[in-house]
Amino acid sequence: MHLDVSLNCIQDCFKRHKKLKTLSIISVESLSCLPSSSDSVWDDGYPSGGNYWSDYVGVDLFSGPYQNITGCDGIGDTPILFRDRYPLMHPWPPFPADINRDGKIDGKDIAVVAKAFGSYPGHPRWNPQADLNQGNKIEGKDIAKVAKNFGKTYP
Repeated sequence: MHLDVSLNCIQDCFKRHKKLKTLSIISVESLSCLPSSSDSVWDDGYPSGGNYWSDYVGVDLFSGPYQNITGCDGIGDTPILFRDRYPLMHPWPPFPADINRDGKIDGKDIAVVAKAFGSYPGHPRWNPQADLNQGNKIEGKDIAKVAKNFGKTYP
């Protein structure tokens, strides 16, 4: 889910949950009033990622939970200290089928789903990003969702 939110909404959400993820954060300086501590959760871990920060200047050359595997994954290689371990390089994609968040739905996205096909939570090949229908199993419906959106692009 993608949200562009106001400062008041962010403050309220943070006070209640101490957890913020999958937001498009347009003005980082407006968030300075929020706590910056290690008990704050600003991301959903890897491979889901965190938030898009409009002024993030990091690069995306690596992938993996430690961002040390060659190959981009749409997540910045440098975390934002006490804010977001997995900052997104682009706003949350309008198409969930763009699994690798490269701005286009193509064979790479189908490959991710195919690699995880038949898996479920706890399985060694499980990839929650590939579970597009959120059925806790990677199945034909997930591949069909990518195929239905194949060729779509966004900036």
